[in-house]
Amino acid sequence: MVTYRILRLGLIALSFLYAGCAKNSMSDRDVRLSQLTNAAEIKRKELNVVVGRYHGLLTQAGGPTQSVFLNLEIKDIPTPVEGQVDPVMTPILTGYLRFNFASDGDSSEYIGFAIQKAEFDPIREKVDLVLNHADYKELIISMERKDPSLKGTWTAPSVAASGAIELQRTNESGSGTAAEELRGEYGGTLFREGNYYQYGHLTLQTSFQPPEGLKVSGTIRLIFGEWNSAEYLTYRFDQVQFNPVSGQIVFKNSSADVLLTGLWGQGEITGEWYSNYTGKMGKFRLKKNLTPSAEPTGTLFEALRGTYQGSVTNTNPSSNLPERAMVSFVTSQDLTQTNGISVTGNLRLYLGPFESTEYVEMPFSEIQYNFFTRKIVAKTSGEYKLTFKGDVNLKNIQGKLFADALGEVADVEIKKL
Repeated sequence: MVTYRILRLGLIALSFLYAGCAKNSMSDRDVRLSQLTNAAEIKRKELNVVVGRYHGLLTQAGGPTQSVFLNLEIKDIPTPVEGQVDPVMTPILTGYLRFNFASDGDSSEYIGFAIQKAEFDPIREKVDLVLNHADYKELIISMERKDPSLKGTWTAPSVAASGAIELQRTNESGSGTAAEELRGEYGGTLFREGNYYQYGHLTLQTSFQPPEGLKVSGTIRLIFGEWNSAEYLTYRFDQVQFNPVSGQIVFKNSSADVLLTGLWGQGEITGEWYSNYTGKMGKFRLKKNLTPSAEPTGTLFEALRGTYQGSVTNTNPSSNLPERAMVSFVTSQDLTQTNGISVTGNLRLYLGPFESTEYVEMPFSEIQYNFFTRKIVAKTSGEYKLTFKGDVNLKNIQGKLFADALGEVADVEIKKL
């Protein structure tokens, strides 16, 4: 009896030690994620100093003088991080340089070089660019910033040419063309049937490409949970249909399972959105440079990630499963997935109270979750081979357990903690 008590106390101590380690690990992960996010915001503020549109002259030693137009803008890219931290959206400097062959700087008569690499040193006020064109190869530019001008040198290694470049900032207010007013970041709300809503973040980019002229592309995130939640679906639209006369804008892509159509005007896009799975979802409202707040008359759509507890009711006379279940789901950004998100988790069946250490734990080897129909299928591996099929209803999940050998074995109802 004494030996049994000592063994039991040892197991309890180990369980507390394991729980403490897991808590510290999660805490370290959150701290690391916060540090990376803060660093990204500091970099964004530094880059904003040099972002803009510039026009000027590129001169070649002993050669011609060319009229050029430079556009510098910020683009967010997911940066993988070692360890258990999700990818962080990191701002980088991007844009293009155009050699103009007409009097209008925004004319379609130009040859454009895309920026492949851009660095800005805020201490030395120095901008270094590496640009490329499929036919004319690489162009390297190094400039110093003396607001509102950029001045420096350039070199083209493929043709052994070099010279000077001097640019002046133009249209600094950001008004004057549809492209300047349209592009940028938008935040807002997407409504769903039943007076539910979720947050959305849209990034629009514009460029002029002959013969089409204005080209619009965009990336939208459908966020589940709070505005800063890491649980979101990402959709890329390489060609956004935009009519600058009517203001109509359509986000459609054969590989995306959502469609948005609306009207743009005065820095706001309003319209309706649809899903391939459920048809019309509802209305949406996105406004430029907006961090949205809670809708006073709606209910926020919850994220899936979290821990759920509840009951297991055996429905098969040949099954005798424990009557308490705890299910955990973790969502993370995964660039290998179609919509950039993956779901993992595990199932615990408790022989006693939830506070006890008497349970059987089974990780899910496969989870299929539809963020639109809210149906989930989770399969365990190992000895038991159970499959959970359920419907996610905001803060609770109702479903059934199936065993490979017996078929349906139990009803399950669990609520989010």
